[in-house]
This record gives sequence, C-alpha cells and structure tokens, in this order.
Amino acid sequence: MSDDLMQRNTVENHYRAIKVIIGVVILIALGTIATFLAGKASENFTISLIVSWLVFCAVIIGIIAVLLRLFATKTWLKWIMVLTLMIIVISCRVISPVTETISMMYIVIILSLLYFDVRLTLFTCILCIISDWILLQYMPFLKPAANALVIRYFTFIFAAVAAGIGSVATQKLMHLASNREKVAQEAV
Repeated sequence: MSDDLMQRNTVENHYRAIKVIIGVVILIALGTIATFLAGKASENFTISLIVSWLVFCAVIIGIIAVLLRLFATKTWLKWIMVLTLMIIVISCRVISPVTETISMMYIVIILSLLYFDVRLTLFTCILCIISDWILLQYMPFLKPAANALVIRYFTFIFAAVAAGIGSVATQKLMHLASNREKVAQEAV
C-alpha cells in the first residue's frame, strides 16, 4: 500500500480511536452516575470517586490528545491508544469492582482492529489476559471459579484468533485497493 495512503489511514484511525476512548468514558460515566443516583451502587461508591475517576480519565485523554498532535504520523501511537483504553477500562474495573466488568476488555480488542495490525491485536489480547490476572491478584474477590477463569482466558484467545484473521483479511483488502488505485492512476 502506498505509504501516503497508509499514513493517512493511520492518522484517521488515531482520531477514531480517541473518539472511541472519549465515548467509552462518557458512557461509563453516565451508567455509573445513573447507578449511583438509583441507589444501586456499592456503599463505598461516592460522587467524589466518580469525579476523581472522570478527572483521571480527562488527564489521560488530554495526554493522548497532545501526543496525537505532536506524533500523529508515528506508528507507535497505535500501541499507546490501545494502552490508554486498557488503562481506562482497568480503572473502571477498580472503581466498580464487579465480575461483569470483564466484558469491557473486549472494547480494547475491538479498538485494536482499527489499525489492521495483527501484532497489535494479538498484543491487545495478551494484554487483556495479563491485566485481568494482575487485577485479580489485587482484587481476589473478583476471581471466578477456576473453570470460569480458564474459559475467560480461552475466550480472549479465541477473540485474538478471530480478530487477527479479520485484521489480516482487512489489511490484504486495503493492499488490493491501493494496488488497483495505483494501476488506475498509471493508466491515466
């Protein structure tokens, strides 16, 4: 694929990724506030905890926005975008420690698909497993039964395989489109 087309696509995907990250934070905040106002949140859940989490996320997103302005064309930024969403998801799992928050890890895997990079997608799935394992060491009350944990991690592996295959297929399609565009331009 032409370097210019690939670079433009990567920069556009960085901006899509930051929109996804902001959207995830907004939706989590709305859901969390609604749960709190409905009186369904745990006892240690306070409005100051919610505000602190929002400030934390705003700082993280602010740092990413600065990095995006300064280094939009750098290929390493896609790794930072994935790590950023992972940090936000893990922080949400910490402030709202319920088993169901594990499903938010799939959002990070989906975000990695924006970049059509199988290595990034596989890294993201491994990162999900490692992050969850570390979180469970510090918050053992979230740990499911051993068989459920095995299923959880195999599901991440299955997601990695499926996402990786999708990533490779999309990348090949982009190369084909780029080659055809190049041939069409040469014919003119």
